[in-house]
Amino acid sequence: MSAHEASPPTFAIEFRRIDLLTHRLTTSQVLPLTPEEIFPFFEDPGNLFEITPDWLDFRMAEGMRSAVFEGAEFSYTIKLFGVRIGWQSRITDYRPPERFVDIQLKGPYQSWHHLHTFEAVPEGTLMKDEVIYHPPLIALPLHGAIIKKRLENIFSYRALRVWEWARGEMKPKQGA
Repeated sequence: MSAHEASPPTFAIEFRRIDLLTHRLTTSQVLPLTPEEIFPFFEDPGNLFEITPDWLDFRMAEGMRSAVFEGAEFSYTIKLFGVRIGWQSRITDYRPPERFVDIQLKGPYQSWHHLHTFEAVPEGTLMKDEVIYHPPLIALPLHGAIIKKRLENIFSYRALRVWEWARGEMKPKQGA
């Protein structure tokens, strides 16, 4: 079963090409909590480990468990194709409990701009992600076959773990 097939019933994901080099990934998901209840989960960078698939071997740099705020920078590593890659990001827009933006300063993409939004709806919160990204030029031929599929798996896994957390059903992963 693929990660997308195991996603919660409210989860949707879409990819669009903006131009030759730039792509947009959007997701949406309704969670049964208020934005004020959900936002603190995303303010803790330590929770990234819990919502990232094991195959990425996500690791935060030591001392990087501070809270999210505008201007905060975070360093971590992931494993792609067996190679450990450093990723550094910065929070560039921070408006709790409605939204925040993180951008890649250093990492596997030429650029990565990730907008997280949390909107109150009658069922709880509509959580959306919009990622505008530019794969490295050398990887452009792999976008459809590999990069897009991996991003779909990452965000589908994330949606499932956040859904479990919001329902009080998420079991912590080992090695946190």
